[in-house]
Amino acid sequence: MRYSSFVFVISMFFFSVLFIILKPYDTSGLLHGEYIIEMSVVTVIIFIFQYYFRRRYGEVFGETDRYIFLIMLAFLNKKSISDTEKLTLLKYIFSSYSEPQTENLFNKYKNENIEVEYLCTKLLKTGTKTRLFILYSLFNLASSDKILRKEENDFILRVSKLLKIPQKIYDIIKRNYVRRGLADEEEIKRKAEQEKFTKNMSNLFFPYEAYRILGVSPSVTKLQLKKIYRTLAKKYHPDKFAGESEDKIKDAERKFQEIKEAYEIIKKNKKF
Repeated sequence: MRYSSFVFVISMFFFSVLFIILKPYDTSGLLHGEYIIEMSVVTVIIFIFQYYFRRRYGEVFGETDRYIFLIMLAFLNKKSISDTEKLTLLKYIFSSYSEPQTENLFNKYKNENIEVEYLCTKLLKTGTKTRLFILYSLFNLASSDKILRKEENDFILRVSKLLKIPQKIYDIIKRNYVRRGLADEEEIKRKAEQEKFTKNMSNLFFPYEAYRILGVSPSVTKLQLKKIYRTLAKKYHPDKFAGESEDKIKDAERKFQEIKEAYEIIKKNKKF
């Protein structure tokens, strides 16, 4: 229950009890129905005032939401974005609060050293849904620029462990976001290193692939290589396939390009 709603309920309860206690001692008739319309009008005015106050100033952040807000802010502080962008993202997550309330809390803590461990300890007593909400919200914030950087991933994983969320659940949530377009920086680096290794290995073995494409042995002479290259280039030149189907023309172009590349590689390898 929000703070203002809580105050309103307590106030109504207090006045109801007061009404019951004072009614037997009322001699003016105020509590016996003569002024029921006036009292109803006053009640409506109180409702309207409370509605306006909540729309204008919003709800006051409860303790749990404040802890969650600070964790989100600590995460955003690790991203290379402006305060305006941070505030926009926080307003989206905490849309049930008014902008002034969110801005006040943001301005109060944006330059503070936020103790994430302490906050997570406090949030351990909340339900599973609340703790999972925190994890989903952190991945949502990471998705704002479509890249999950190592520092961000480490932060979310640390929060997940502090909130005692099982590793399997963390992995499932992360995979879902990756499938939806979130790029994992560590995975990108791993693939780049793998591609680099594959390319280096290809460069090491490609001269032998070039010999295979031209159908010659590594002992081929310069004169033999030039003769074979001219024969194959003439055979697969795209101009010879004019009028043929589009697939045949494309195959010829691909083969012709392979022959040219293989010829250049062998010449370079043998230093012709």
